[in-house]
Amino acid sequence: MAHTVPPEVSRKIVRLLNDRRMISVLARTSRTFQAVAERYLYAEVVIYPHEQSIALLHTLGHVPRVAQLVHFFRFINAPSRTRSLDAMRQMQRTAAQPEFWELLRLAIHNLGNLEYFEFDEEPMVIGQASQCHSGVLFPSPPHLQASEIRLDIQFDENVCAFLSTQKALRKLRLQDIYYTAPLPVFPESSMPQLTLYDGPLVLLDQFYHCPISRLKFSIRSEAAVSLLPVITPELYKFKMLYSLSIILLPSEMAENVVEIISHACPNLQYLSIIPYPKYHESVSYARFRDIAFSSDSSLFSSNVPSSRAFLAFTVCVS
Repeated sequence: MAHTVPPEVSRKIVRLLNDRRMISVLARTSRTFQAVAERYLYAEVVIYPHEQSIALLHTLGHVPRVAQLVHFFRFINAPSRTRSLDAMRQMQRTAAQPEFWELLRLAIHNLGNLEYFEFDEEPMVIGQASQCHSGVLFPSPPHLQASEIRLDIQFDENVCAFLSTQKALRKLRLQDIYYTAPLPVFPESSMPQLTLYDGPLVLLDQFYHCPISRLKFSIRSEAAVSLLPVITPELYKFKMLYSLSIILLPSEMAENVVEIISHACPNLQYLSIIPYPKYHESVSYARFRDIAFSSDSSLFSSNVPSSRAFLAFTVCVS
């Protein structure tokens, strides 16, 4: 007489093992353990340009049932960040193969409802031009909908088209843009549920229709410095904005920028300026309930409650 293990017992066994290799072996013992083990093994997937990722990409690209189990997907192509010279060379060799990018495209195409999607790629310089693999994101996967997306990749037509399909997106983090060429434009009503934006200032005017409540941008280029006085008075268009973080704001602009913000965003509760401006006790700052000037960029982290985020130089006004 055959005996089956109850699903709740199988789940407990898998959690207690907490070893991916052992869980993979366990998945081959029965259909019950296979179903439970696969949900554990494929819940979070991290892909590097490495030979060890080929088999996983092949599975995700050719077995849609398995791809639908993925909730957290990260792709990282950053050879310069590896500690081993051999690993860096291996990543570079794998990334030079067109077959790898086709497998990655197929795998992404099969992903379904994700909690988190990340695509992180260092620019690959070939000759005098840099190569970007944003093409794996477009045509956009028909079923991929993520609630949080982080893209450390050159913003181009493929990235724009991909993000335009994200109807359930709530948190978006984008790489800074340093060039002045004409940028792709999002269609109207894109990303209707977006509440957190952390990205280039030059794209900010394309998000006025979104219900953004938390906003973060940096002033890393001359273009951003010149654009800041134009964008700042327009922040009133974010009707639900209550938290604003500005990184690398030039000290000579701090007082004027905060003065403008105090009029444009009367309901703003939390303001963070990094680095800490010298003159932080001006009358303008007193308009806000809680104001923080800190050297800690983690205060904008979505994992930290906003009421506890401002630990340094906080002014509370009744």
